[in-house]
Amino acid sequence: MKRSAVHPRRQAGYVLVTVLMVLMIAASVLSIAASHSMRAARHGLRAQDELQRHWGQISVTAVLLPAAETLLQSEEARTAEATASRRLILRLGPGTYTAVVADEQSKLNVSTLLGRDGKLNAQRSAAALLRKMGVSTEVRLQPSGASSRDPGPEVPAYAASFSQIVPEATAGLLFPEQERSMDSPATVLSCWGDGRVHYRRASLEVLQHALAPVLDVADVGRLVQWRIRSPRQGLGDALSALSLTDTQRGLAEARLTEQSACHSLWLKTTEQNRSWYQLSVLVREQDDVRRLDFTW
Repeated sequence: MKRSAVHPRRQAGYVLVTVLMVLMIAASVLSIAASHSMRAARHGLRAQDELQRHWGQISVTAVLLPAAETLLQSEEARTAEATASRRLILRLGPGTYTAVVADEQSKLNVSTLLGRDGKLNAQRSAAALLRKMGVSTEVRLQPSGASSRDPGPEVPAYAASFSQIVPEATAGLLFPEQERSMDSPATVLSCWGDGRVHYRRASLEVLQHALAPVLDVADVGRLVQWRIRSPRQGLGDALSALSLTDTQRGLAEARLTEQSACHSLWLKTTEQNRSWYQLSVLVREQDDVRRLDFTW
């Protein structure tokens, strides 16, 4: 009986092939594990960056928004001019935070226009104001309240956000990129506050639309000239300097104020050529304080 024998060299070749296959499998497993580890590390870094950015936004907003009026007043004391907005640039970690605090009552209140003049007239007025300020965007009011489908008593129409004022309320359109510029709808229009306009901080154009038709263009011009010539005199003195009827004066006083109870904070966060935007609004109404936040 004959027995077959495996040649030693052939057996060694089989062992070598087997070892190489095991090494290839091990390398593949290690490569996959390394890839997963790298992805997990990148995900962890992104999560860390997002958390740091998030807390940076929270911190900046928590400090600046409640102090908005103080910041505006300190700028007015420094420049001896009425200040409706102020820009600050902060660095926290890898992020740059561009903050713009503003007096919302220095702007034309769209909700007030809707309740007082109706949707069509309010839309015309808001669009005309933007044209005067050189802002080329369409105004298309989509108010809540009276136009809503909710049952119950009719609620006066109002706008709760810029998406109800302009069709494309993007951060690129709304964020005020330039210092004290009037180049966006958000610098001249507002949705929040009690509707009264700050006599000292509002622009001539905003006052014209806020006071029409109670005061004509000439009266508003004289009102603005008075506040420039007599910065220490109050609103009552300014109205007394105009030849107004009692009715005109009463209506004008109801539409104007010298104190603001509504402020906003635009926050642009920039990291590695990428930007995130946030708008926060603080509304004080008697004993109630509300905060609204919008993000892009």
